[in-house]
Amino acid sequence: MSFAVEERVLCFHGPLLYEAKILQVREKGADEGRRGAEASNKGPLFLVHYKGWKRTWDEWVPESRVRKWTEDNLKHSKELKNEALAAQKRLADNQKRSTTLPVSVSSNGGGPASTALRSSSGAHVSDLASIPQRLTMQSRTKRSRGEVDGADDSSHRAKLALQIPDSLKARLIDDWEWITKDERLVPLPRKPNALDIVRELRSILPPKRPGSAQAELEDEFFEGFLDYFDRCLGTVLLYRFERQQYADVRKHYGENASASGIYGAEHLLRLIATMNELVGQTSMDNQATSILREYLRDLLTFIAQRQKTFFVDHYDTTPASYSRMLNYQ
Repeated sequence: MSFAVEERVLCFHGPLLYEAKILQVREKGADEGRRGAEASNKGPLFLVHYKGWKRTWDEWVPESRVRKWTEDNLKHSKELKNEALAAQKRLADNQKRSTTLPVSVSSNGGGPASTALRSSSGAHVSDLASIPQRLTMQSRTKRSRGEVDGADDSSHRAKLALQIPDSLKARLIDDWEWITKDERLVPLPRKPNALDIVRELRSILPPKRPGSAQAELEDEFFEGFLDYFDRCLGTVLLYRFERQQYADVRKHYGENASASGIYGAEHLLRLIATMNELVGQTSMDNQATSILREYLRDLLTFIAQRQKTFFVDHYDTTPASYSRMLNYQ
């Protein structure tokens, strides 16, 4: 399939299709081959502009992300949008029904066996405000007073503005395509898992004086972040096609098994990619948000540098029986 300059097309950006226009076309160089299933693809690259978006969003994309402007593809685009809206509504409903639980920020560590996998209704975006708990306590108090007074402070909330490296954006797109389109699954358990990745990062960070405020803050962030990963994996981080696998994992390892000890970089990256939106729904002040951004940037940079080790390039195929079980849910 070929596309011409100035052609009106649909283009995947994340899980959705958007109207776009082809600005330029060039052949992919030998050193630009994507990993995994696309490593041998030497096809063209297209510079696309998304209609209604700023030109800063223009990007080079492979042919696999571009679709012809046809009735069938427009219908598919609408279906994807409706599915995304329905997923957002389900998440909002879950958050309304859930009870806000405090995030544990104990400093005594603990491995996978000592960290409980919370029930799927236990995650709530307001839990994020407890990650740097000591810093955000004051801002939460101010927010409570504002709510009593009927004030809407949404315009004054700090913004995380976390930038995902292009190589990891490509990982997210591959992850989405392999699961939702190819009906494959991330092989579990992952090694290294999310807990291993965080521990390895902490081992190379500049050492902090034991008992200092900096050391306590680092403990609070990483333990709170992993705790939130455990809480929200079942409700926020899974595609529908993964839910039967999640049920099988809980059955095999037990409901008290730690998600961060089973799932790895693929799902950890999904959580990081949602942090901008999640933090926007909390009462974090600028100081707490700045600290959160610093640690998340360290984690993103570390994952990007070690992605060949942390990610798998091939997901597992699933038997027909898996899809049948999923359809009965």
